[in-house]
Amino acid sequence: MIYQTCYNSPLGNILLLSNGNALSGLYFEGQKYFPKISSEWKNGQGLAILQKTNKQLNEFFHDGRRIFSIRLLNHGSPFQQVVWEKLCTIPYGQTTTYSAIALTIGGVNYTRAVGNAIRLNPISVIIPCHRVLGINGTLTGYAAGLSRKYDLLHLETRQSMAV
Repeated sequence: MIYQTCYNSPLGNILLLSNGNALSGLYFEGQKYFPKISSEWKNGQGLAILQKTNKQLNEFFHDGRRIFSIRLLNHGSPFQQVVWEKLCTIPYGQTTTYSAIALTIGGVNYTRAVGNAIRLNPISVIIPCHRVLGINGTLTGYAAGLSRKYDLLHLETRQSMAV
């Protein structure tokens, strides 16, 4: 069973998906790879995991929450899982590069594969793919749009400085 609800973020509506026990999707409205909504999905507005996700997203966007404590269910290949786990180690308010992640996995030759795994991240924001930059520090590749990537990085930088 798939449950859905919407979170109205300062950067636009976000579709949240769950199997009932864990968060399985977080997609900005209009982003690439946005899932096709099914009439078989159930309204998850009252579901505990989705309420907890809404609360923590609200704290992230408005109060400087740095770490999420949401149970996640990622559907992806073993390589994608490794990359997504690496993304979760990037500290709040900091960035890294695709090639730096590739080096931790097995070498610079993995850079393109890392980029492909990151672009298919099903739980953006919580799995912070927005913290990954091009080798020269440029904003590159964000399924929800480069302006949202910039806004997320700016939000984290501003909140880090306020502490």
